[in-house]
Amino acid sequence: MQIDSNNTSVPSRSSGVRQFEVGEDLVLTSDSMAERVDGTTGDRRAMTLNFSGSAIWRLCDGQRSLEEIAEQLAGEFSADKSVLDDQVKSFVDRLIAEGFLTLKDGLLPDRLASGMYLTPPEYLNFFENNRKRVRPLGLGFSKVRLDPELHERLRNHLAANVHNFRSEDTERLVRTEDSRVIPSVVYLDAAFNRQVLTELQPAHEEWSGMPLNQAACFGVRVYQNGSYLFNHIDHSRTHVVSGTICIDSKLRRPWPLYIEDQDGNPHEVSIEPGEMVFFEGARLMHGRPYPMDGDYYASMFVHYTPIGWDLDDEA
Repeated sequence: MQIDSNNTSVPSRSSGVRQFEVGEDLVLTSDSMAERVDGTTGDRRAMTLNFSGSAIWRLCDGQRSLEEIAEQLAGEFSADKSVLDDQVKSFVDRLIAEGFLTLKDGLLPDRLASGMYLTPPEYLNFFENNRKRVRPLGLGFSKVRLDPELHERLRNHLAANVHNFRSEDTERLVRTEDSRVIPSVVYLDAAFNRQVLTELQPAHEEWSGMPLNQAACFGVRVYQNGSYLFNHIDHSRTHVVSGTICIDSKLRRPWPLYIEDQDGNPHEVSIEPGEMVFFEGARLMHGRPYPMDGDYYASMFVHYTPIGWDLDDEA
């Protein structure tokens, strides 16, 4: 199996793999008779990973894409991501060939099979009818890191207002598995949000390649344990070029953004604190349809409208 060129493949550990620490190295073993990529089989396999190999293996958790692994390693070790992209690909290819890893393309199939909350049909029909009128911009989605100074201000804003959050009772798309917990709480500071919207406008204009009008900045929203967000599209007249920001989180398991690309193919994107995903909000179906396992996930959303934007009323 070959790794795709845009690094969205998700490496996952094969069943039956064990790991042991031997000094500073990590040893992988497998008793499985699983067939290797080259068609051969073996009774027992072993592979010793040095420090850099162990760092890559640690992140091959079935949740992160190859690009996300390279990004995290680049941040941890202050390394050139373009170099790490090649190293991660090469090393993961080797682990796949030896049968220690398998690849999943974008979305984790087992999560679709169980635990995914489907958008109610009446909502889905509404979203689909609106999406037909939205012209595709050909942008898709892309993850970036926030400016560290802005991220620090967002974190401080969250901490300073922790007692000002209120239940988000009117949001029908956010639900919870845990009846003892409010699905989400929100704090809205209009002046602060306008400032964030203004600061992030140039980045969204650069990404989209077009001049934009400010539409809205929503948040801070804090999701709580057991919360999930139905897949949806945003307001078709205004929320066209969008960004979703992770301010802070405390999770026991990754809680990725589900998003469909321009061809309707599903993907999952893990968004760590200090990261933002650009996307076509009014065009790409997105959400967090799996219940969150953790204490909280704090986020903010920014939306912009291309100058001269109109809908296709003939669709």
